[in-house]
Amino acid sequence: MNHYLENIKKDYEKYYDHVVKEKQQQYDALMLLKQYMGELITSENLVDDELRVAKHDEKYIIREMDKIRNELDEMLG
Repeated sequence: MNHYLENIKKDYEKYYDHVVKEKQQQYDALMLLKQYMGELITSENLVDDELRVAKHDEKYIIREMDKIRNELDEMLG
């Protein structure tokens, strides 16, 4: 392989590793939010509207986590 292509390959690998790391950090942050929302829902005395909003937010977080997990799975193939 020529030197030019080798440099392009190295740059791509660094970019790829960065994107994977960033996606994993996003997933981890959403996991913390999901855990917090679960604790909030079960331990706090929320009124009906607050509970409904909290459960909706928790579902949204789970959907985002699924989306990121799917993106990571595709990248890591």
